[in-house]
Amino acid sequence: MHKNLFQPTPQGNYSQIPDAGYHLSYGLSVDDIIRKIESFSHQEYNSPKFKNREHIMRSITNEEDLFYRGQSGRLHYDYKKVPVPLQKLHEDLCKIQGVSPITGKITNATSNLNEFFGNS
Repeated sequence: MHKNLFQPTPQGNYSQIPDAGYHLSYGLSVDDIIRKIESFSHQEYNSPKFKNREHIMRSITNEEDLFYRGQSGRLHYDYKKVPVPLQKLHEDLCKIQGVSPITGKITNATSNLNEFFGNS
């Protein structure tokens, strides 16, 4: 789980925004992430490069920006510090994605990857 802490300035730097909130736009399965990319307004990202399943999984597990936009302005922190409903949501999303809620790394790869990749 990440909390947005930075905002780009006109000069291209980032300034800190205290208590900015939580960003959960890509807490989805790979198929749902691909569907989102295909259907949202930023069609410049609707390309095989960004919709590649391995790229999406690598981006999730390595906490990298899916679209190679440089500094993401996110800070990873202990998800147990967020309100309890968000803790539960985080744990549920990690289960869907087959990653640890604590480390973000792949867990139970053999049982969760099919669900993660949308191959039931």
